[in-house]
Amino acid sequence: MPNYKYRATEMSGKTVRGTMAASDPEALLDALKQKDLFLLDYSQTTRTSFGSKLKSAELTDFCRQLGTLLNAGVSVIQAFNIISNRSSISKFAKKCFTEITTSLKHGKSLSEAMAEQGKVFPELLISMVRAGEASGKIGETFITMGTHFQKQQRIKSQVKGALAYPSVLLVLLVLVIIVLFTFVIPMFGDMFTDMELPLATRILMSISDFLTTKWYIAVAVVVVIVFAVVMLMRNPASRLAIDKMIISIPKIGPLVKIVYTASFSRTLASLYTSGLSILNAIQISRDTVNNSYLRSQFDDCIKNIRIGNSLSESIQKMDGFDSKLGDTVKVGEETGKLDAMLIATADDYEYESSAAIKSMMSIIEPLMIVVLGVVVAVVMVSVLVPMYSMYGNIDENYGAIQVIQNLFSHLMR
Repeated sequence: MPNYKYRATEMSGKTVRGTMAASDPEALLDALKQKDLFLLDYSQTTRTSFGSKLKSAELTDFCRQLGTLLNAGVSVIQAFNIISNRSSISKFAKKCFTEITTSLKHGKSLSEAMAEQGKVFPELLISMVRAGEASGKIGETFITMGTHFQKQQRIKSQVKGALAYPSVLLVLLVLVIIVLFTFVIPMFGDMFTDMELPLATRILMSISDFLTTKWYIAVAVVVVIVFAVVMLMRNPASRLAIDKMIISIPKIGPLVKIVYTASFSRTLASLYTSGLSILNAIQISRDTVNNSYLRSQFDDCIKNIRIGNSLSESIQKMDGFDSKLGDTVKVGEETGKLDAMLIATADDYEYESSAAIKSMMSIIEPLMIVVLGVVVAVVMVSVLVPMYSMYGNIDENYGAIQVIQNLFSHLMR
């Protein structure tokens, strides 16, 4: 049930304020009367679901099912009742849909009822619903958004899938370093006693000794570093600098730009073709770009459009999008078919983003394998060099076999 903030008076005339959950204002009035309170005024607060979000798959299914029902002639309230009674939806989604149904029964528009749910629905969807309500094509709007969210989720899934293998390699690299420095290298500590060791070997032995005897300090350092990185990413200025650096990395930067361009162009195309003005479409599309440096340039872009510059000129001045975006938008402006060109551009960039993700992984994966190999090679060389020197100092009569036997017996201990 919705929550209401109320102001009421007691029998003595004292004014009281509070919050109460009620199915509607009439129920709120009755509940207060039972407490000998006389309602003066009230306002509906945010829903209990405020701050939470529907999962991507739930959002896609919701849009498609609601759009299909509305196009079939089912009323909005009845459509929400049908969706809410499905056994496959989560309790959270069912609660949100039930609250929306209650708001609709009280005369609110669908966009208002959805906006009351806080962050459950993205601003993009709510804006599209407002446009659909104005044009009378609410059913088509939901079907379009279902397709939009599905394509958006496909790009996110590709990114997550591509990062899976490098993540495994990174974990493997950390485990290999821990094993080498805490188990393998200490085995050779007694063997190298009183020997003149190379600098690399001395450094490795010192690191190994530190990690085995003062591991708690190492853990504390790691925790501090992780905390510092998290705080750094939350700081707007540092996040801006990091995001700017990401799109400037050779080989990787241009590929990242394509992924950002694909997400932006798809959202812009969906909004503009649904009847929103280009300025409103750009303002909403800005939130879909996951790069603070790129988002910071949208204010100038919008300002340039308002003073008379074309959309293509304003986009070309932005640092972070693929250069081809401005050229294709310019063609749409010159031919008078900007909506069709935006849709075609979005489709092209979705294909290119898939190829860009694969290209990024083809660069990152070999690089991580090389790093892993270099770490292992450095440790092996640092250990084998003093061992080779030790063999050279052994008397010939002692025999290499005896040396190997002693080595294995030492390691077994």
